[in-house]
Amino acid sequence: MAPVPFKSQAKETGGENHYDLIVIGGGSGGLGAARRAAQYGARVAIIEETWRLGGTEKMHQANAYGFTVPEDAAKIDWPTIKRKRDAYIERLNGIYERNVEKDGVDYITGHAAFVDKKTINVLPTYPESKAHGGSDVERKYTAERFVIAVGGTPTLPTDIPGYEYGFHSDGFFYLEELPKRAVVVGAGYIAVELAGIFHTLGESSVASCRRRKL
Repeated sequence: MAPVPFKSQAKETGGENHYDLIVIGGGSGGLGAARRAAQYGARVAIIEETWRLGGTEKMHQANAYGFTVPEDAAKIDWPTIKRKRDAYIERLNGIYERNVEKDGVDYITGHAAFVDKKTINVLPTYPESKAHGGSDVERKYTAERFVIAVGGTPTLPTDIPGYEYGFHSDGFFYLEELPKRAVVVGAGYIAVELAGIFHTLGESSVASCRRRKL
């Protein structure tokens, strides 16, 4: 369906920091909402707490990432896997940034908190040299509509001794070397994928879950 023409009056009626729509969260869902609204003519800003758009990506195409899987066993080059994955994510982040710029979406780096139903306060999370939005001080933004697309964060079991030696799924590709054994806590699709990856990479892995079904 072709976009319905819409002429935004947000800047004229509310000033430089006023938008028709503000999207909080720069993952795939937030990016899709922000770009589509902008394509329809709305004045849109997207606010992302980290310095990169797009969230994280999964590993695929084994040979391109640095390991081969012959019939007997996998031959692993973990530093190559990590380096190529990091480069791939960085390239995707650049593509996402260019796409929002092309669609006229303002990209702001910072932590957003609601002041009232039409106002948010954005606290910078990175110095100005690395942040988007051109500010290293708190700023207020207003909008007629908001989309909250911040994703989820795993709950760390801080009451269990030794929890600090673990990490959540986002930390997998920050590993500089593979552990010889790993326990994956959880039975969702990401947990099952990680347990399978550890096993494929030749490591001993155990999946721990509360229910009988994965």
